[in-house]
Amino acid sequence: MFSRELVRMKKRALTGFCIFTLLLPLAAFGLSGSVRGAEPTRIDWSAWQKLPLFEDGRIKPMDTFARRIVEKITGRVNPTLAPPAGLSDNEAMRKLFPDGRPRTWSAPELVFSWLVEPEKWENVPFLAATHETLRSQLLGVPLTDVSGHRLKYVTPQDVEKSVAFENYLRDLSRRRKEVEDRGGRFRMTGLDLHVARLWDAYATYRLLTFIPRPDSRVGFSPPIKVVHPVPRRVERLVDLWESVQPQITQLAEMGALRLGEDAGQTQSTDDAARNGKEAQQFVEEVAREFAALSNSIDTISVSELDRRVASLQPKVRRIALELESLRHRAFQVNVRSEGDAQRLDSLRSQLRLLASRVHTVAQELEALGPMIYDTGSVPNVLPAMIPACLSTETQTGEPVSPWLSLWAVLYGSPDVLRGYDLARIKQARQWFEKAAAAYRSHDPAETDNVSQSLAQFAGLLADLGRSIEPERRKLPVDEAHHDLLAQTAYPPSGYTDLEVFYNAFDPFRWAWITNLCAFGILLLSVGRVRRVALFVGLGVLVLAQVITAVGFGMRVAISGWAPVTNMFESIVFVSFVIGILGIWFVVQPVLGEAVRRAWSFVSLRFEPLARIAPDENLGSGVMGRAIKGGIVAGRLILGGVLFYYLAVVPYDVGKSRAMFDLVPEITRSLGTPSLTSVVMNILGWLVGMCILLCIVWLAPRFLAAAAVAALSTIPAALRGPELRAKIDHVVQRSPFAIAAAGLAFLTAVIAYFSPVWDKGIEALQPVLRDRLWLFAHVLTVTAGYGAGLLAWGLGNIALGYYLFGRYRYLEPGERRLRGERHRAQGGTTTTAAFVEAPEPCYTLAQYIYKCVQVAVILLTAGTILGGVWADRAWGRFWGWDPKEVWALISILVYMALLHGRYAGWVNTFGMAAGSVFGMISVVWAWYGTNFLMPAGLHAYAGEGSGGGLYVVAAFTANLLFVGLAWARYRRETHREQMTPQTRGASAGEQHRKPHEVGAVS
Repeated sequence: MFSRELVRMKKRALTGFCIFTLLLPLAAFGLSGSVRGAEPTRIDWSAWQKLPLFEDGRIKPMDTFARRIVEKITGRVNPTLAPPAGLSDNEAMRKLFPDGRPRTWSAPELVFSWLVEPEKWENVPFLAATHETLRSQLLGVPLTDVSGHRLKYVTPQDVEKSVAFENYLRDLSRRRKEVEDRGGRFRMTGLDLHVARLWDAYATYRLLTFIPRPDSRVGFSPPIKVVHPVPRRVERLVDLWESVQPQITQLAEMGALRLGEDAGQTQSTDDAARNGKEAQQFVEEVAREFAALSNSIDTISVSELDRRVASLQPKVRRIALELESLRHRAFQVNVRSEGDAQRLDSLRSQLRLLASRVHTVAQELEALGPMIYDTGSVPNVLPAMIPACLSTETQTGEPVSPWLSLWAVLYGSPDVLRGYDLARIKQARQWFEKAAAAYRSHDPAETDNVSQSLAQFAGLLADLGRSIEPERRKLPVDEAHHDLLAQTAYPPSGYTDLEVFYNAFDPFRWAWITNLCAFGILLLSVGRVRRVALFVGLGVLVLAQVITAVGFGMRVAISGWAPVTNMFESIVFVSFVIGILGIWFVVQPVLGEAVRRAWSFVSLRFEPLARIAPDENLGSGVMGRAIKGGIVAGRLILGGVLFYYLAVVPYDVGKSRAMFDLVPEITRSLGTPSLTSVVMNILGWLVGMCILLCIVWLAPRFLAAAAVAALSTIPAALRGPELRAKIDHVVQRSPFAIAAAGLAFLTAVIAYFSPVWDKGIEALQPVLRDRLWLFAHVLTVTAGYGAGLLAWGLGNIALGYYLFGRYRYLEPGERRLRGERHRAQGGTTTTAAFVEAPEPCYTLAQYIYKCVQVAVILLTAGTILGGVWADRAWGRFWGWDPKEVWALISILVYMALLHGRYAGWVNTFGMAAGSVFGMISVVWAWYGTNFLMPAGLHAYAGEGSGGGLYVVAAFTANLLFVGLAWARYRRETHREQMTPQTRGASAGEQHRKPHEVGAVS
């Protein structure tokens, strides 16, 4: 009785430990959140956080913009900043840090403070700079404070006043240019990388806090200060004008341009001569204005630059219209002689080119107005009513935003703000200035004024943005820009609420925390509370996948695209797949038969798995046949609907092709099709047809089976008499759960904390903007990566057993429990002993085999789907692109492992080691081709570079682990035969009784 009670107490204690393991990280994060909340700002920033902006090709809230830019400048989203030593009594410092102690800043408040009071931040250390040489030798700032704590920030003045930093930056730029001129790729490491990051942070801050007030004078070309992008645009614009001015002047001297006051009227000879002089004077006046603009660009004020650009715009536009009219008149002239016709054709060609180039000047000048106030780092808050801005870039390749910047709204001229109600613009300016003044006072009594003024400002911007939409749709833009016009319209109320909540909730942080908790609890399943720990851990693992699914749902709702648009999302999706696969493999003994019965019930007689014994819960007799007939009829109807939408309804941008072609388009390539192109087009079409038939046939069947399983067969299985035996089988599969939880945590934490890629929700590359193929191809391939990773985790567990586990030696007459044995060296056939590897290795090899099967199916399907997508997007199914080649290599590695195991060429150790080599090929296909050797048509996926050393080091260590396990395995299976007399007590490990085998499993 006492022993039973003791066992119960142990189980309760271990159960409590499981719960404690689960709650400890959650409590820690909750406490950390409460610590951050212990420094309240007392200002309601919700209106400012939810303010819609247009950045990087999509509409996002100010909260997302602030988080991105603060992290870029300080290295943290919500940094803890301290007043500079020796200046804590300064008036500005007392306002920023009222108690003189470090303060945690939220990103939205920090950005607002930078925007409205940048002068107070000049001597505050907030630019991330941790490198020792950078601080001590280039910037000349201390490494530690008076207390010996390592310093990690510097001030803008530290960067601005450092001549050594400026010289190093110039040398870095020179070295980079030399490498790129030779056709190489410049990779920054060490000090170079830290210098570049500091400069990027400093430049971003300077561009963000450039305030173009009407009375400000801007020096555009100091040696270390950030160069505003407008002077470079003005220089290019002046060069473009000077390239066409001689021809325009020549036409004006010839009297061909009608730029006088009576232009467009029927003129006499004298009137034409007078108009020619007026046109010449007009062109000369425009040329003088361009020259004056170019000469004064270093000292001109923003308001004066705005005025001059506004003065030039109608004049250049008038010249462009007159040249277009002259070109049309030239095409109306008829000549008789062949020589005159040739000269006229040459003149027409020159006029066409000249008119096009002057039109480019007019567009560049029109776009320059709002760009005066846009430094590239200032938030854009209102859609522009300027047609030249409705493009991703100008005709000369300069980036342009379809929305007006915050400074354009606050300080822009009426020409920049054309189309808007200037009275309401004035009200918006007053509310922003009121909020800024209240905030600059840092008076607790003014906090409500800040919140209310910002709410009024945001409301006025929303009203302004929506009020101009009818007129905005009428803007004279190209047909190709109509989609951009719709995508850049001011959003409806509440559009940004979900993204602000997503930023605050941060679901993927909670996902890796919950996966970690699941892993910690599941590790206890190897002990005495095996069942309790396993099922509690499985529950937590399910919770982790639910949180991940919620996070993906939010990202899909925000972006409108499948959750695999960048490296961060794809790695988190792999974590999700690993968790789902691990859970399914564990619970399969309980649910597998129920799922197969449901699949059989919805099947036709000739389909696979259609002859499994029916489940009584699904009905029998007439009722069962009626239910099955209804389900099958629904399958066929749904299949027909899918076929119609996939193969008949136009899908692409041009509304000319469906998702799948019913007939091959063998003449799609330009020119006369070659035999190779015809064959490849036919092969691509056949693959597409196979995929279409699979979707049409299997998707309805899968949906019907899922419904039947959820409503009938799975509930019946959970009530069955064999449930206890099935649960025992589930408990034996605990390695699946342990490996899945550990790898789900590992991949999720790498995705969350890696500095190589961006966690933000950004606009897709144009080539990826295809919802069907992005979803089908990328999700399938990354799911295959997840299955391969799970096999890799199980393989490393098996390798651990091979290296540290107990090998069993069987005498010649002793019964062999496993089919795979190794004969020890020495002795004859009748006297030699047999060696068994640690028993868990055999079970793990079977599990690895199942994972590799799933990986092969998914990787093969995903690669084929990628080929069909390549055929749709690029006009070729396969092109030996580096990404495609490594995808094929990964499939071949896993297929070799499968076939080798089936043929008996690969033993249990080979399965474990093969999973490692398979994962190396997957990581190179997934990460290496994007980040370490970005080339080919898939290079768009490479969001950066770096991390290669860590990847190589990790796999080198893994291969070393394989080598050590192989050495132990080889030694145990090839050691010399020992007689029973010499084995003795010292070799007691070799005399395990049959029932002791597998005790460590």
